[in-house]
Amino acid sequence: MEMNTRLQVEHPVTEMVTGVDLVEWQLRVAAGERLPLRQSELTLAGHSFEARVYAERPEAGFLPGSGHLSHLRTPEAIGDTYVGAPTRSSAEGIAVRMDSGVVEGDEVSVFYDPMISKLIVRGPDRPAALQVLKSALASWETVGVPTNVAFMRRILDTQEFADADVHTAFIEQHKDVLLPPTPTPSAPLIKVAALGWLQTQADALAAAHPGSVWADYPFRRLGGGVCGGGGQTPLKLQPLDADGAPAGDPMFLTFRHAEDAALSSRADATSIGALELALGSEGSISEGEDAEWSSAALLQWDAPKRRFRASVDGASILGHAVVGTSDVDGPAGMAGAVVSVFTAAGEAASVLLQDTAQQAAQRLSVAAAGGAALLKAITAPMPGKIVRVLVEKGQAVSEGEPLVVMEAMKMEHTMKAPADAVVDAVHGVEGDVVGQRALLVSFKDESADA
Repeated sequence: MEMNTRLQVEHPVTEMVTGVDLVEWQLRVAAGERLPLRQSELTLAGHSFEARVYAERPEAGFLPGSGHLSHLRTPEAIGDTYVGAPTRSSAEGIAVRMDSGVVEGDEVSVFYDPMISKLIVRGPDRPAALQVLKSALASWETVGVPTNVAFMRRILDTQEFADADVHTAFIEQHKDVLLPPTPTPSAPLIKVAALGWLQTQADALAAAHPGSVWADYPFRRLGGGVCGGGGQTPLKLQPLDADGAPAGDPMFLTFRHAEDAALSSRADATSIGALELALGSEGSISEGEDAEWSSAALLQWDAPKRRFRASVDGASILGHAVVGTSDVDGPAGMAGAVVSVFTAAGEAASVLLQDTAQQAAQRLSVAAAGGAALLKAITAPMPGKIVRVLVEKGQAVSEGEPLVVMEAMKMEHTMKAPADAVVDAVHGVEGDVVGQRALLVSFKDESADA
């Protein structure tokens, strides 16, 4: 594998099974020293895999991605790469190694290769090493950029890969399994996402009113600005794909405080609060006896670490929940909050959550201001280069009128006006290279000038 004068990107695999540091050897040779060992003195023991985690979209032809790593959790390093042959070939030689140059908070740039990390594992044999790699990838969490982690996990789950029946047509041959449509999140994941969002709303209220007697009981006072006051109107939860675009039909959820003493007793003594939830499609959720209510409780919530423990439908769920703003269009151009949930069992889902009551209030407010349309700024749908700017500040544009032309993936993409409007600012010039969701054109709020 290491025939070139440079080290291949897979050199940690060789190090795992030989127990030698090839980087050290290369530096010694460059300094004029001899190789430390002869070929006959090398021992190969154990089995190793390397998985390269990339910011890319496998379902879109493996196009590279970019963006801000707002949340990053990686597998914990285990064992030692450079142990002796007897250990490498035994269960004590299991190892997990992470080679990475990024941390949470970094930007994955459009200017460089979008590889985030190399994940290298070792086991005494191929089946054992495969299980170590599966477990390590199941603990990977990323928010902010799309990755190929789910795609690689599907590869590892195929019997053909387990049997080492791998070839250059592997992806094409198994594309229905490896590149399926975005699955609909399970009901427990949807409910956990709602619990996480509700808790962040409570946290915000507590921060706005420090010292309040209600600060220690956030779930008991939910509803003032949430769900129209205690769940009379539903939350809308739209599943999202890896690129943050809507995937599948939205679901709707209402909640009420748990009045059943048996339900309350099932929650931990340290629980934040217990709720009853009803989840269904649009029009299927109603108050009263017809709704199918289930129990849910947020038992622990560590906001700085984004860690939670919840009880949903009698099952305990542990993991991380990341709540952030979204630029995904909502009704009347209004965006909501994106909640990304990762569980200890390896499940993951992202949903766009919108409070239908708050949106209705916003629509009424807009109508009272004279019916001005809420216009969303134009952002870049993908990383690319601005090749033409067709408008300028103060220019009146009509719905569908071209505004900016971008070049990306050897194609030109034209951004158009979503409605009749007046350009407030153009945020870029021809020749600029911009990232995905970069602001391109913003519009003037004419109602503010009235």
